Amino acid sequence: MLDFLLPSHQGRGIMSDAIQTLVYDWGIPRMNIHHVLVGMYTDNIGSQRVFEKSGFKVTRTIARVKGDRDAYAMELHM
Repeated sequence: MLDFLLPSHQGRGIMSDAIQTLVYDWGIPRMNIHHVLVGMYTDNIGSQRVFEKSGFKVTRTIARVKGDRDAYAMELHM
């Protein structure tokens, strides 16, 4: 899944609501999901905060993805 909003729409809670709806209102009751894994570059603080608000935790850092950028793996276990 790729999450992206235009800068004009960022900071309004739109993506947090979308992720929470996707996971908690659709994924768990309709697909019976128990584990979700996402990744983002370590310098993408906005995405990290969106997923933290939805209960995800950083589980590991992946060094040097696409050149010199590190990435985080975040997971949610139900």
